[in-house]
Amino acid sequence: MTFVPRVRHLAIAVPICFSPLAAHAGGFQINEQGASGLGAAYAGAAAAAWDASTVWWNPAGMTAIPGRQMVAAGNILWTNVTFQDRGSTLPAGQPLNAPRTNGGNAGGSFFIPSFFVTWQVAPQWWLGLGVNGPFGLTTKWEDGFVGRFHAIESDIRTYNINPSVAWKPVEWFSIGAGVNAMYLDGTFSQYTNYAGATAAACGQLPAAARPGCLGQIPGLNAAGLGQGLTTAQGNSWAWGWNVGVTFDITPATRIGLAYRSTVKHDVEGDITFNNVPRLNPPLGGALQQSLRNGPIQAEVKLPDVFSVALAQKLGQQWRLLANYTWTGWDSIQELAFNRQGPGAPLPPTELKFKDAWRVGVGAEWQVNSALLMRFGVAYDRTPVQDEYRTPRLPDTSRWWLSIGGRYSWAPNWAVDFGYTYLLQDDGSINLTDNVAATGKLVGNTTGYSSILGAQVRWNF
Repeated sequence: MTFVPRVRHLAIAVPICFSPLAAHAGGFQINEQGASGLGAAYAGAAAAAWDASTVWWNPAGMTAIPGRQMVAAGNILWTNVTFQDRGSTLPAGQPLNAPRTNGGNAGGSFFIPSFFVTWQVAPQWWLGLGVNGPFGLTTKWEDGFVGRFHAIESDIRTYNINPSVAWKPVEWFSIGAGVNAMYLDGTFSQYTNYAGATAAACGQLPAAARPGCLGQIPGLNAAGLGQGLTTAQGNSWAWGWNVGVTFDITPATRIGLAYRSTVKHDVEGDITFNNVPRLNPPLGGALQQSLRNGPIQAEVKLPDVFSVALAQKLGQQWRLLANYTWTGWDSIQELAFNRQGPGAPLPPTELKFKDAWRVGVGAEWQVNSALLMRFGVAYDRTPVQDEYRTPRLPDTSRWWLSIGGRYSWAPNWAVDFGYTYLLQDDGSINLTDNVAATGKLVGNTTGYSSILGAQVRWNF
């Protein structure tokens, strides 16, 4: 039938995009690895070697931890992400009285655990293991959101297993490396404009048949079949590697450099369309054939990361921490989910991420033999460009304001704690392409977050 290409164009299955865990770190990277660095805004993490969490930040730092050590950490993140409409419209065919809210709070509260262990197996050799989640996203808008044809739920979870080894050939130099086995699981949903797709199909019929065909649309909307929830789910395993070095320039000065490779995921999963209507003759089940459930595949190249850091002792009680971190977000320019069977093509979503950076400074104050306090501030530059910001990724640049510390109640036991408040820039969304299928989404986003973390350290 000649109308099928037009149906495929206007149905717009799922323009899926990956985004941050409620936009709390640059892009959708999770900085909350361990809790010891939280109070210093993770400034100087590649040089500080606070504890076994250095397996993640810089494996060379393991050589600063004698014997065996275990760290179990948890961070709780509270986020608030809102949208203020500035002239958005629903797509073609949707009724004038259809819901068009601001979507409520797309954030929420989330728990981020991590676990690390190091073991000095010889005078110059250390082994380590880290289990954590380096990337993540959770945002969810209300069903009546004016931008529901762009996004409802976006959820990414990653789980990383990172065995490492470190070597200290001389007193002033250490090198470490590790491999990473990363599992990614994602779920994305949005509404699809069935009324608009029906109108497009009717437009391909002979002129005499169009009025009767178009007359179906009010009935579809009245029955709740003018739109339907589309959900894509997928997962994959992938491999990466990391390496780091530390230089003890003097007994008081340590410089650390660390690099993590890109991780390329070949995601496989399924896409499902809910409540797809069956059109009257002569269209038959054309829309259902076009928007049929089935397997999908996507390639996602998670970015590489390079960090250089300084840890500088100032007398017996103070240590200054600083770092610069670069993240190669330009590895993600679009996200395209490809069908692995029959059905309408799924158009890609342009993301156009740019490389981003983070700078931080912090300090540690040894109050007494049992108590250490930390302070820090950092600035995260977002990889999202204003013209490509979406409700899946309402990410903007942010400041970290942090405080925390460590209390050692026994020679081999300590607890670290920290709190961070994130001041996030306001952002804008201006999505005006493909208005017939997804509507025009124009407005402003605001957000703020808090992080509370704690961990237990055990030397055994």
